[in-house]
Amino acid sequence: MGWNGDRDKREVNLNWERDKMNNLIETAIQYQNLSYNEAEQYAFEGRMSAEIFDTWLALWTWSAPRFSGAAGRIQDTYFKRYGQKAYERRIDRTREMCGLEPTYKDLPGH
Repeated sequence: MGWNGDRDKREVNLNWERDKMNNLIETAIQYQNLSYNEAEQYAFEGRMSAEIFDTWLALWTWSAPRFSGAAGRIQDTYFKRYGQKAYERRIDRTREMCGLEPTYKDLPGH
């Protein structure tokens, strides 16, 4: 078989993108004990790259219910669009990805 043109290039690119995202997530998880202000300071000082900060911020946004700021607005929009169960599942998936106990999984109706 051999090189199959654009199809193989896309598969290689998708695998590379997936690996890159997994590496970003694994690296961002190492900073999971930082507060938002600490992570922002790390990024400002160059102790955390912008890509890692963006990934950390996405994980931070979805690792717990947020009721204010940009994270709260993002969660509120998601909640309104997809409903409570989807919102709770997304938080639990993020927490499990970070090695944390799920918040909602064991509640009645889940």
